[in-house]
Amino acid sequence: MRAYLLRPVDTFFFRDHKPFSMGEEAKATGWFPPRPGTVYGALRSAYIHRYGDFSSFYEGRDPEIRRWMGTPEAVGDFSIRAVWLHDAQGAVLPLPLDYQVVKEEDKEKGHPLILTQEKEKGHWASDGTQWRLYASEDRKSASAADAYLGESEWREKAAFHRNISSIARAERWLQKEPKIGIARDAQTMRAKEGMLYQLPMHRFREEQGKSDTGLLVLCDRSPSFDDIRYVLLGGEGRPWHLTPLQRERLLYSEEEEEQLIQQIREREMARIILLTPAIWKRGTRPACYDETTQELHLPGDLRVKLLTAAVGRPLVIGGWDMKKNRPKPRKLAVPAGSVLVVKVKGQQADQLVRTIHSMKLTDELGHEGYGCAVCGVLTTQKERG
Repeated sequence: MRAYLLRPVDTFFFRDHKPFSMGEEAKATGWFPPRPGTVYGALRSAYIHRYGDFSSFYEGRDPEIRRWMGTPEAVGDFSIRAVWLHDAQGAVLPLPLDYQVVKEEDKEKGHPLILTQEKEKGHWASDGTQWRLYASEDRKSASAADAYLGESEWREKAAFHRNISSIARAERWLQKEPKIGIARDAQTMRAKEGMLYQLPMHRFREEQGKSDTGLLVLCDRSPSFDDIRYVLLGGEGRPWHLTPLQRERLLYSEEEEEQLIQQIREREMARIILLTPAIWKRGTRPACYDETTQELHLPGDLRVKLLTAAVGRPLVIGGWDMKKNRPKPRKLAVPAGSVLVVKVKGQQADQLVRTIHSMKLTDELGHEGYGCAVCGVLTTQKERG
């Protein structure tokens, strides 16, 4: 598995889907982290620019570029597995959404939501299921969306549905640095009246360590980017350093994966946790979901019963079509951190874990890094008392 670290040279921002035109809207809006497809497109463009040109790419003349980056009509072999925030301690992962976040003094803590069966609700609930996820703490809660954990704590706590003592927000790594400007006439170079604008620029906090803080890109299939030092990424095409990293596995060690399998086998229940956004044709359920049987039909003829889900608000996925010089059609995606809770036979635990860890749980754009998922252990009401 090839891995790369993208580090901004200066400030950066990532535009959202809302319209912004100088003179009409005074302030642009953005989001962080960027969508995986944004990073995929930036790396794709950097490779084409380094080893060829966009004319040959559009026409498919260069065989090596066509092999890896495809053509405007077809996807090449280049495939991203995941895009995550990264700091000096390693990858930074989204908090699973089956956690209750409670603020205590100056920090936020995470308590697992408890799976509870309520047979009477299966008859009138909109999703037709008898299972619900309930908070374990009778206290005011904060949103579990846009919350993060370092990967070591994620593997130790979030993967096994344990209490989390401290949760971080993006502000821990980011500081805002708004940019104010005004449009100028191209001929006279004078400022245009009424064309003041503001962009939500960001930079990584210096205390986090500039050499380690950035975006981690994990690739399933990839050419070497070792000769490419810079990538233009985000609004205004800001330059980012591109550095190869050593990383052999996606997330879990072999021992951790075996521990997961053992606990899932004993409980006969599991969590499927998205670590990047996913595009699901059924909205909050993937296309492999059978509404009649309430089962997920997974590769290898594996079927598991979907009990319930913790899914966040949808994200807008867009982009720019360089050849047609127009926006790409917009899609909706479920956010990273979303969780599917499934019932699995004990003898199928090994197959479930290895299947989820080897596939992309998305109905579209899997090659761009959407649908990266892992399995996790589930805490039941009986275990929590």
